[in-house]
Amino acid sequence: MDFEKIIKTRKSIRSFKNEGISDKTLLKIIEMAKYSASWVNSKHIYTYVVTGEKLKELKKMHYKNAMKHAEYNSDIKYAHLNDFPNNEQHNMKKWLDERNNFLSKFENNDWNEKSNHLFNAPVVVYLAVEKPRNDWMMYDLGAYGDSIMLAAKNLGIDSITAYTFATFAPELHKILDIPKNQEIVVGIGLGYRDNDVINDFIASNDGFDKLVKIIK
Repeated sequence: MDFEKIIKTRKSIRSFKNEGISDKTLLKIIEMAKYSASWVNSKHIYTYVVTGEKLKELKKMHYKNAMKHAEYNSDIKYAHLNDFPNNEQHNMKKWLDERNNFLSKFENNDWNEKSNHLFNAPVVVYLAVEKPRNDWMMYDLGAYGDSIMLAAKNLGIDSITAYTFATFAPELHKILDIPKNQEIVVGIGLGYRDNDVINDFIASNDGFDKLVKIIK
């Protein structure tokens, strides 16, 4: 696929088909993503690709906790909107307004319910780092995670990266047998988008050009 098309058409998908992805394809995605940039080539990001019965167990746990409004307990502290600088808050509020205006046009479209079911993703890729982490490890993980999604898109596979996947860390460590000396940072859902209208929402990218300067 044309690289510019990959960049511009990859978006967060919040409702996936009940269609799996072969192990061969998943390994190909990871193989491509491993070439992402890394601080002094440290490249020490733990990758847990979860699918099948183990993912069903994980989804059941997540839904149960969501339904009883269990307190968030992630390895990486949740960042509230007010934790961000003013400019970022403005962009986030604008995104929320755009989302709400879009959803108001449709009936029976519960955004939170999609999240509670982990978007029906047939695969979730969890990324973790070893303690003690530092900022450059997080930069590496972000670059690697983005490469996973772009590599997937190149193969016609959709994605979403979301805090939701990593909300209940103690249970994740237990279910996935992830050692306590690792911190689960985020999860990336992979699969094929279904026809739910929620997938048609596209956020605006206005204002980004104002942050770019060419200095000569």
